[in-house]
Amino acid sequence: MASVVGKNEILLNSERYRISGPVRKTLVSIAAPRFTIGDTQRGADPRASILTQNDFRGGIGWERGLDPSTVDRVWWTDCQTRFKGHLLLPRKSNAATTQSAGTIKSITEFTVGASTDLYVVHSDNKVYKYLNASDAWSSSLDTLTGPTKETIVFRDTTANYMIFARGASGYTYTTDASTFTDMDVSSGAARNVEYFAIWHGQLWGIDNEGVLKQWASGPTANPTEKAALPLPDDYVTSLFVYRDAAGTPIIYAGTKIGLWAYDETNNRWEETELRLPFHSNSGKGTVVWRDAVYYPAGNAIYKYQTGANTAVVSLVGFDRDHGIPEAYAGQVIKLIGTHNDLLAFVNADIDTSYTVFATGRQSSGMGGASAVVSGTGTSAILGYNETAWEVKWTGDDNTGLENAHVGFAYNEYRMWFGVGNALYWTAISPDVINPDEISTFQYASSGTMETPWFDGGDAAGNKTAISLRAVTSDCSTNVNIAISYATNFNESYTSLGTITTNGTTTYDFASGVGVEFASIKFKATLTSNSVLSSPDLNLIELRWREKIPPKYGFSVTIDANKSFRGKTPKELLDNITTVINTNTLVAFTYRDNDSDRTYYVDLISASGFEFTGLDERGQIQIQLVET
Repeated sequence: MASVVGKNEILLNSERYRISGPVRKTLVSIAAPRFTIGDTQRGADPRASILTQNDFRGGIGWERGLDPSTVDRVWWTDCQTRFKGHLLLPRKSNAATTQSAGTIKSITEFTVGASTDLYVVHSDNKVYKYLNASDAWSSSLDTLTGPTKETIVFRDTTANYMIFARGASGYTYTTDASTFTDMDVSSGAARNVEYFAIWHGQLWGIDNEGVLKQWASGPTANPTEKAALPLPDDYVTSLFVYRDAAGTPIIYAGTKIGLWAYDETNNRWEETELRLPFHSNSGKGTVVWRDAVYYPAGNAIYKYQTGANTAVVSLVGFDRDHGIPEAYAGQVIKLIGTHNDLLAFVNADIDTSYTVFATGRQSSGMGGASAVVSGTGTSAILGYNETAWEVKWTGDDNTGLENAHVGFAYNEYRMWFGVGNALYWTAISPDVINPDEISTFQYASSGTMETPWFDGGDAAGNKTAISLRAVTSDCSTNVNIAISYATNFNESYTSLGTITTNGTTTYDFASGVGVEFASIKFKATLTSNSVLSSPDLNLIELRWREKIPPKYGFSVTIDANKSFRGKTPKELLDNITTVINTNTLVAFTYRDNDSDRTYYVDLISASGFEFTGLDERGQIQIQLVET
């Protein structure tokens, strides 16, 4: 671009003009709009925007793009989020004395006389009873041959049975947890069973080949074989009872390719609307909770609901939206319904490959193989209240989460789960409760909460974090909350401080100067040295502003009273008219040999005077602005 060489000239759209008087430069940037996101009552600051989060009941799974519709979401937390105005430590999990007999395969609650106890099968295939009063284990009660993870409690008119499925080996039952009766396949070919269900007050089961069985006289007799699923061997993953579209309870089978319904009248299986691509864990741990079937497939969970001669399939799992952190991704091994939550038990200790189509009956022409993405992570338990997912427990390493049970054994409502060879339990409530009013709440010693990334609706714009205000309760020196932040999608956190007092704590970023960010997120780390105490984060509030990039305007008086650099007054004024009519921006320079002082502008105003008749002279004042 040519240089401006005279002190009384400018270059506009590559044309030179003499000017009368100096160039007047002004800042014309439009001020950034001010936002109040969250609690709309907290917006008194006339210059700063406000982001307020005091309700995390929207749950986990929102990583970035926090806005008014998702202000109740978090990216990840193992803290309790079910109570508005409260973020609390997780519930305390209790570890039972370890039974060093290998990983836990099944957990079952069974009543003998007046005593209801927990019975656990370990990978040594032995049955043990947990002795709650002494936190100890019984000696081995029985050794099973090839037990699966399936155990059921069934009562008929004669007795109460605890029954262990043993797959191709048969099954075993007991009525007193002392004497165990093996129903081996060697004495009855129809005895092989993988999964059980109770229907019409009778015991039903299904084997690895998809053959349905009915015990009309209880488990002490051989079953009658019914229809077989028209699928390859090893495709069945669950068996349960749910209503059909007409409202009649029927038997369903979960499989690796979707849900099948049993037609008792015609003794055949029918495929339902829940049809899925192959997944090796599809249907494992399926449960009927409230008025629907919840059907897992890896991290996904499908809701299948029938009625009024219709069926509706929807996705409700924690893999929706932005999912969960990679470290916790795994396979749902079991779903259990409770009073307040649908619990999903996620085993992240996975490193598997599988053949898409199994061999055996109905496998002809269905060959081929595929490998699952493999890896290991940290197992977790999550709860769904038909609105949001909350984390109930996370492991310390990649030890597998093997099985789980919820019940009232030992006169307390508990969630039991096996991690490797260790048995854990957590007290849960059958009621929706206010933590402020329950003095016996027991908490874990630590927990964290990460907010989603927030960019103010402008991912590329420069913003300034001015201050963070936190409102807390129940804090002290040893019951506290550490606050930190990260910026621009870099997970390296900077500490703001640790809150040990109650009420409002305000942190000024960079000692009041502010911190520039394109995106920002926060982490709260809650810590307590007492199982009966939890710090309570009631509210966090970010004050921030967006700085619009500076734009300038220029006032210039063009002197066209005589020719200038070979251009007549008429040509000079015609060139100004060309600039006015140009749709693109034009270059404007008024400093000699200084490219940094070239601006791309619109001509938005022109006024002045021109002579009449044959006199082409004139003088015009123009307004130029950057856009």
